[in-house]
Amino acid sequence: MESKRTGIVKTEDKRMKRKCVIFGTTDFGKMLRYYFEKYADVQIVAYTVDKAYLESDTYDGLPAVAYEEVEKAYPPTEYTMVIALGYKKNESDSTAEV
Repeated sequence: MESKRTGIVKTEDKRMKRKCVIFGTTDFGKMLRYYFEKYADVQIVAYTVDKAYLESDTYDGLPAVAYEEVEKAYPPTEYTMVIALGYKKNESDSTAEV
């Protein structure tokens, strides 16, 4: 059973789960999904990323939606969003010895 107003879903054990979209299609996003679903009362329902970076219509077995369209598909009145941004070291971050 789902409440249209709050985006909360009742599970078999009667706990309420918040529905959530993850911004970011990276390994960090997958890790967040794992921990949220395992240790918090959160159900990840989709991923979103800027349209220019959207490579497929699914990611990690869930829908992947362009950020520019996410509000239509997953309205903020019913869904929360988590931003999965992390640090990625690249060559310009390394220091060279002189």
